[in-house]
Amino acid sequence: MNSRDEMVTKVHGLLESGDITEDGLIEASIGIEEASSKRTFLYRIPHAAKDVSKIDEQLDALHIPLSTERTPAVAPTMTPKLVYAMNNESIFRAKWSEQHIRIKVDKRLKEFSEIKVAKIIVVVANKKTGEVQLRYDHPDDKHSHTIENEASDQAYYDYYQEKTENMLGLPLEPIDFRAGLEKILKTEPRIVTTNYTIDDAEDGALTKRTQKKDGRDIRDTEEWKRIAKDKMVRTFEEAPLRWIPEMSNGSLTRELFSYVDAANGFVRFDADCNEDEIDYVLSQLVQASTATTLT
Repeated sequence: MNSRDEMVTKVHGLLESGDITEDGLIEASIGIEEASSKRTFLYRIPHAAKDVSKIDEQLDALHIPLSTERTPAVAPTMTPKLVYAMNNESIFRAKWSEQHIRIKVDKRLKEFSEIKVAKIIVVVANKKTGEVQLRYDHPDDKHSHTIENEASDQAYYDYYQEKTENMLGLPLEPIDFRAGLEKILKTEPRIVTTNYTIDDAEDGALTKRTQKKDGRDIRDTEEWKRIAKDKMVRTFEEAPLRWIPEMSNGSLTRELFSYVDAANGFVRFDADCNEDEIDYVLSQLVQASTATTLT
């Protein structure tokens, strides 16, 4: 199942067969919006009691209307729109929607067409741990976030980072999880599989190491075993990880794909993942990074 449309089709099929209620359908659609196909950036905020209290004060000062439950996005426009904001003693959560334009090229007819695409952005701030997830749909060709009148992916990402900092009244500090990625890759017994990694060595070499044999792991190669013992300092920047459910202590019921781009501070997830799966992967990366920092 590789697209949000396929997920929606499956959910509607369950509704028609009676295997899901209308309320269940609404919850499922919200889950699809807020967890599927997201590029998730990780941050920290100060989370001492005096810092967390600033969130309530800031939301009140900005007159942000607060909801008690999540709601689906409706009729997105080119102008970003706040769908809901929720705030309690443990979590601050908000969702925005906006519309982008995707340019489709018909090479045979040599024609271009424009398709309207809804984009959903979600922030989840854990007040207890100070960890913040900022989840984005991938930007398309045309949208309202521009630099010198040209649509800019970075302007899109920056807009919602600034929105989040403004609503929280606290700065977002990016979490560097390169050390955590390395620890996960080197964990035995293995908790993930991967067919390639990208590492950055102290001698200036940025290297992608790929396992070309189907069904084999890059860590099965002699080259990986060599660098694992090498004393040269290197950081692990990127890797596609498939998380092994049997090694998740019951957190996963199936193999889960995520692409970890530690160099740029985000994790990309598949179209059909859910909230609990996102939380599991991110918690593993953050915990591994924190443990590495403390040792």
